[in-house]
Amino acid sequence: MSITSAPPALPTRVPNLVLRDEVFAARLAVAKRAWTTRHVSLHSARRLVWETPRAGQVLLARVTQLGQHRRLESPHGRRQTLHLGDEVIVVLGDRYAPDQFAAHVPNDLSSCHLVAGGGVASRVVHAHTDMRPATLLEPLGLLADEEGRPLDVADHDALGPWTEPEGAERVVRHADEGPVVIAVAGAAMNSGKTTTAASLVRGASLAGLRVGAAKVTGTGSGNDVWTLVDAGASPALDFGDVGLVSTYRVDRARVLRAFEQLTDSLLAQGCEVVVIEVADGVFQQETATLLSEESFRSRVDGLVFAANDALGASAGAAWLVGRGLVPLAFSGVVSASPLASRETGGATGTDVGRPRTWPTRSSSTTSSRGCGTPGPPHSPRERRRRDRCLGPPAARGGVPLPRTVVRPAGGHRGRPGPGRRRGGPARGAGLRRPADPGRPSEQP
Repeated sequence: MSITSAPPALPTRVPNLVLRDEVFAARLAVAKRAWTTRHVSLHSARRLVWETPRAGQVLLARVTQLGQHRRLESPHGRRQTLHLGDEVIVVLGDRYAPDQFAAHVPNDLSSCHLVAGGGVASRVVHAHTDMRPATLLEPLGLLADEEGRPLDVADHDALGPWTEPEGAERVVRHADEGPVVIAVAGAAMNSGKTTTAASLVRGASLAGLRVGAAKVTGTGSGNDVWTLVDAGASPALDFGDVGLVSTYRVDRARVLRAFEQLTDSLLAQGCEVVVIEVADGVFQQETATLLSEESFRSRVDGLVFAANDALGASAGAAWLVGRGLVPLAFSGVVSASPLASRETGGATGTDVGRPRTWPTRSSSTTSSRGCGTPGPPHSPRERRRRDRCLGPPAARGGVPLPRTVVRPAGGHRGRPGPGRRRGGPARGAGLRRPADPGRPSEQP
């Protein structure tokens, strides 16, 4: 077995450092590249430069302290384990995540943080109390071309240049005249928006329709995109495909242009159903601005609102109605609870997970297996999990479980929620599996 020595380490903090092509190429080849750089051609990188950083620029950095994010998503979706001393290729960007970090691009190239697993570097200004300290990065320099211009994701737009539609008036589509565009918005982060969007995609796919999906706001990460792909979206896009690493602190016109470009691209590719996910909650600045735009209302045929509870659904509905958007249905974490679903229906007059109407060109997608209304659990594992919490059908008196479009509450993407044990209910919740009808109960 032969062991090849690693390329020589790059000097730290040397402004406008020009390296031999072979040395630089070897260094970049072994650096761990992030998802956010997937559209950037590193072949044009020839040097490192030191200048005032800005969002979208590509940064070479070294991991000096491991924290919250210990893995870095690659351009192909693989979670790369990080180690001290690893060199990573990430993108500078702001982040808004109430459940994690609020972070801003620093004014200099001193130490910064890895604030998202998709490869966003910034400096933390606020953190949720449940978060570990952010992973610390030591910038080595901005990747630049032969002329010293820093590489920027905005210059590597996967969808190509966008042109403004001709005429002052945009075309307002109607559901019976062409493809259907359904938006998913939510009350807050982790309210079930991506799961709702994936369920809509899955339902339309099972109905035999071609479905495209896009996440139009948020922070660069491939997790939601892969979820939509796995549900049947083809293609599945996000704002990274139009040259943005994050939409936080991006001006109104640029966010609106990203939404229009992504939506129009999916429609141009012949999608019969387009599902659009808007990140975070309706009070987040960029989300609120986008949902209030006339261009958004003219392109979207209907909206499904994901909420954590009945109060959030009711308040969200009032907020949307005030801006000319009436939710077709409510979904999200609230639909995991039959009681919370009942409260939501009573407060809003709309069923949870079941739209009152469905704006489609035909009735073929309004069946009980249509968009957003998946049937009972399909996997034995999921059925066993429900039986552990709620008891088998016989113990429930044969009452069927409500159809939902989200994972049951109690954790997000595999993490237990506050006060919960992994794989079990909340401490003190008093949930017990109902006694077997064939044996006496042990409870007094």
